[in-house]
Amino acid sequence: MTNIKYTDDDELNRYVKSIIQDSGKHISISIPIIDATLRDGSRIQASFGKYITNNGPAFTIRKFRANPLSPISLVMTKALSAKVFSYLWVLTEYGSNMMVAGGTGSGKTTLLNAILLFIPPQMKVVSIEDTREINIPHENWIAGVTRPGFGELDRDTGKRAGEIDMFDLLAASLRQRPNYIVIGEVRGKEAFTVFQAMSAGRYGFGTFHAEDPKTLIYRLESEPINIPRTLITALDVVIMQSLLNYNGKIVRRVTSVSEITGLDPSSGDIVLNNIFKWNSQNDTFQYSGFSYVMNRIAERTGKSETELEKEAKIREVIINRMIQKKYITYRDVNRMINKFYKDRPNLLKELNIEEDEVENELNPL
Repeated sequence: MTNIKYTDDDELNRYVKSIIQDSGKHISISIPIIDATLRDGSRIQASFGKYITNNGPAFTIRKFRANPLSPISLVMTKALSAKVFSYLWVLTEYGSNMMVAGGTGSGKTTLLNAILLFIPPQMKVVSIEDTREINIPHENWIAGVTRPGFGELDRDTGKRAGEIDMFDLLAASLRQRPNYIVIGEVRGKEAFTVFQAMSAGRYGFGTFHAEDPKTLIYRLESEPINIPRTLITALDVVIMQSLLNYNGKIVRRVTSVSEITGLDPSSGDIVLNNIFKWNSQNDTFQYSGFSYVMNRIAERTGKSETELEKEAKIREVIINRMIQKKYITYRDVNRMINKFYKDRPNLLKELNIEEDEVENELNPL
């Protein structure tokens, strides 16, 4: 809420025009609604005059975080647990396809940005967005953003001259040979190409508007996305993020983490394994006890499930130790994760973690 008030529509129209022009775009009677990115990275949605908003011009600014929330910050606010993040860390490092789904304002992009920190620093990452929200520290990161066109719509292409849409960026990104492809928001025809890339061995991450995994699958199969059910099984994990009124407070929680395990041979339905589920009674996360995706990683890498279980446990201990030592900021956590990949023994030493400590937790007497 702001204490700034405009009493004159013309004055507010002039201000809206100036702030949109400063972002490199144009708003007018012919284009009375627009999304843009401000110089500091913040997002603005604006409407001009009374052509689509009867009460007059309006604009909403979503502030851009120069320093995104780290995984440690999200654990400390109980958005999810260290155990859930350690599982996502292993899946991200060894290569999996993930979608963060939820409603508007639930924190999907914030969570996705935190997960992307776990991508090994030497990997090539390409992100594709309408407006910049993804912000990761990887040196080999290409950030693609769509561009509006100008003039009339072309009857053949359905686009304006010079327009670059999500599909164009995705097609270009596949020729750049990325290890990881990140789609800011999956919602159109580009989704089919994303899922084809996933099935061909590229690792895909993105966000999606859906209230539960079944709704996500239904929307992926329906117009305008139209992804075949067999191709949807290329997606490994669906993370549900929600904005909730919990005990009188507005909170964000990961309400479930579901693995797509394949198709039911009799019904043809997609089979889900809810590996983590939020318990609203005590605000904790329950683990189902078995991960099909971890099992697939074990088969692909030649590691045993016991080894991967230990890898996840080490990461859980590291996350909890970073909380104890107050390594909370995005920069601090990024430094620790990079050190994990490049100099793991010294990281464990810095955090006072013994390998035996992890072994004892896995195999208690």
